[in-house]
Amino acid sequence: SHGDLGAAVFFSAALTPADFYLRLLGLPDDTLRLRLPSPFPPTAQCTLIYSGLSLRYAERDHPRHLTDVCAVAASVWHAKPGNYWLFAPSFEYLERLWEAFRQQYPDIPAQRQERGMTDAARAAFLAPFTSPQPSGPAGLLGMVVLGSVFTESIDLPGEALIGVIVLGTGQPQPSPVNDAMLAWFQAQGLDGQRLTYELPGWQKVVQAAGRVVRTPSDRGVVVLVDRRFATAGYRNLAPPHWRMQAVASVSAVEERLAAFWSEQFD
Repeated sequence: SHGDLGAAVFFSAALTPADFYLRLLGLPDDTLRLRLPSPFPPTAQCTLIYSGLSLRYAERDHPRHLTDVCAVAASVWHAKPGNYWLFAPSFEYLERLWEAFRQQYPDIPAQRQERGMTDAARAAFLAPFTSPQPSGPAGLLGMVVLGSVFTESIDLPGEALIGVIVLGTGQPQPSPVNDAMLAWFQAQGLDGQRLTYELPGWQKVVQAAGRVVRTPSDRGVVVLVDRRFATAGYRNLAPPHWRMQAVASVSAVEERLAAFWSEQFD
């Protein structure tokens, strides 16, 4: 029973900022908190913000939008071919992006998450990453939906996954439940937009980025595609070891990542 409860410990790599999660979990303001640094060196991960695009819903129908997104993904691949995951904001967007990418870059090996995948289908999707065949491609771009079953609890160390591309800030769609949460936060004098939409979306982004560096010997890249990531509101949320750098052109993405992969560390 609750009367016998002496203490509880909550832990996660995505409980940031702590004040928000204390309130969301119904914990008192004087709850003890501890944030540990990453066990991996900052040099293990290159984190880029591509600020040349907006993934806001209203701007995704621009005639060149999908073309430009495909170009960013291809630049990441060309900097170092290998295994990558691209996280799209929705299945509808993923399906449109898939068609555009296959037309523009048919030579880049790729596969995508399907709607309603069975356990067997999910295992088949993961197989090229977890158990690559000698006769298979040297690398593979997997396209999945942010916040789906592939966003967390997937362990792909070493060359099994060397980078992720996150399209958009992961904010949930407006709904009666989210509108009610926003109104409640606002009534408490809090920033309802940030607490209802921005921070839950950011948690998905952190979970996706967490697929990359899994062991002390791993190195990898995280590319966040959306100019909103370059604002102070998002930069201040990022873990210190990310050392985010903003770039505004596709050529700059490829150049910076190529430089990262050429660097040698003991």
